Amino acid sequence: MQKSTEGACASAAAIVSKNPDDIPFALFYLIDSESGEARLEQAVGIDKGLPCISPQAVELSRGNGAPALWPVAEVMTTAQPQVASIAHVDGFPRGPASQRVAEALVLPVVSGGQERPLAILVAGVNPARKLDGEYRTFYGLLAGHVATAIANARNAEEQKKRTDMLAELDRAKTTFFSNVSHEFRTPLTLMLGPLEDLLARGKQKPDGGDSPELELIHRNSLRLLKLVNTLLDFSRIEAGRVRASFVETDLAALTADLASVFRSAMERAGLEFTVD
Repeated sequence: MQKSTEGACASAAAIVSKNPDDIPFALFYLIDSESGEARLEQAVGIDKGLPCISPQAVELSRGNGAPALWPVAEVMTTAQPQVASIAHVDGFPRGPASQRVAEALVLPVVSGGQERPLAILVAGVNPARKLDGEYRTFYGLLAGHVATAIANARNAEEQKKRTDMLAELDRAKTTFFSNVSHEFRTPLTLMLGPLEDLLARGKQKPDGGDSPELELIHRNSLRLLKLVNTLLDFSRIEAGRVRASFVETDLAALTADLASVFRSAMERAGLEFTVD
């Protein structure tokens, strides 16, 4: 499966080029709804950009300068094939036995479940065979296969866009986590230095000073710093710059340590706080 509409058209053109008897020439026009034009993507049996025969772009609006040779506007509006008479126009390849190609089918390339064509296929008709029901069915199947290839390619393109968007969001999230972690860690580090000095001076006093309160503040500051560093490590893991390393933890000691954060609040409220 091709992953771009251009690749899908190129693949279809390569297949068509192998059967010049049934399809003397073919033009693949992709619909550009934004510009209101059908843009020539591939040409088989004809050079691109020939005036009237293979213009690079065809207006999709009726009466807006669209070439009369290919009824592109009618096909876009009705989503029905149209027969174009080209017996009076020079420049087309010859059919079997050098017969002049007199007709071409202008086919809408419509994917299942959609009303508007994805593309327009102009295909020359073999002059040695009558354009009957079977021949029209053949062209219809050709347009259907082209529609499926283009629809699959566009789905792949949309999926790639979504994937790229999610990747960009992940990068933005990682950058945000990293920046926030750095912003939190700097003031915490600056706070911990003076706090540790106060603790050291308090321990030198005979009565111990305010060591219990300061130790609680110091312990919680270290815990907050650890959380900030964990957030920074998480952003690094998300970015693929570091690998997680897991170690066993004494769950009882960790629980008691976390619970001790609330001891001072319990005591101020006149509650007895016991951790078992």
